[in-house]
Amino acid sequence: MTDVSEDIGGDSLRAVEKVVGAGDEHEVVVVSEPITDDDGIVIGTGGYCVDLTDAVPEPVDLLCEVLPEIVAQRAAIEQAKGILMAIYALSPDQAFQVLRWRSQVTNTKLRDLAAARTDHRVTATGRVW
Repeated sequence: MTDVSEDIGGDSLRAVEKVVGAGDEHEVVVVSEPITDDDGIVIGTGGYCVDLTDAVPEPVDLLCEVLPEIVAQRAAIEQAKGILMAIYALSPDQAFQVLRWRSQVTNTKLRDLAAARTDHRVTATGRVW
């Protein structure tokens, strides 16, 4: 049963659900984005499911405040990974490892590093850093 459902930016969706099973009822938030193939056809979804049952009072209000920022940060990380994958022919995991390594070496939060990478244009030589 969906209580609240809304578009939170781009193709992302947030829904508050009540899940009943084995006599227990749980309130969960589902945040998802479509996964598309190279032609832009939706082939699945990816995202998170958070159990709010034992959370602080009014968790939905708190999530409504912070969720758009979390989604934007995730988008920047995915874009930075994509840049590394395209330029250096890396796998998604390898690209993330590069971002993580660079974050640790420079003592910069990964989300800030990713945002800085996606704010700059790639040079003619393909240099990102």
